[in-house]
Formats: sequence, C-alpha cells, structure tokens
Amino acid sequence: MKKTFSLIAILAITSLSFMSCGTGERMYDKANYESMTNEIGTITFYSGGIAVKTYPNAKIVYSATDSQALFIRTSDGKKVYLQGDVIVDITE
Repeated sequence: MKKTFSLIAILAITSLSFMSCGTGERMYDKANYESMTNEIGTITFYSGGIAVKTYPNAKIVYSATDSQALFIRTSDGKKVYLQGDVIVDITE
C-alpha cells in the first residue's frame, strides 16, 4: 500500500511540475520577442532611448530571439528586416 501511494505521489508531482512549466512558459511567452510572430500593431525601434523608426499597423511576419532577427510587413506594403542593430527597408 505504501509503495502504491508513493508511486502515485511521485507521478502526481512529476505531472504537476510538467504542467506548471507549461503554464509558466505560456505566461512568459506573452512578453517574449519570439512569440510575437503574426501580431499586428505599431512597431517602434529605439536606439539610445530615442525613437528611430515607427511603423503603424505593421505585421510581424517572422521573429527569432536567438538570431536577433525580425521581419515585418508595414501597412503600406513595405518589408522591413531587422538583424541585430541593422534595420533594412526592402522595397517591393
């Protein structure tokens, strides 16, 4: 009986820890740079606390934290690519 209870307790704790990690990750992803793909809104790039470029009603097509890359499509159809500190406007 003790072995069964211990096994159930271990399984419950393991399951709870896996579910808790997923819940925590979901909450964190709302503010995560990588999870903003397909979001639409005003995007402003800052350098040294000064707004460099602003794109209203832009859609994030692709974003990746590990490569510091961001690809957006602006409301007027421009494509903008950000890699690290470099912003490149791509015209169609």
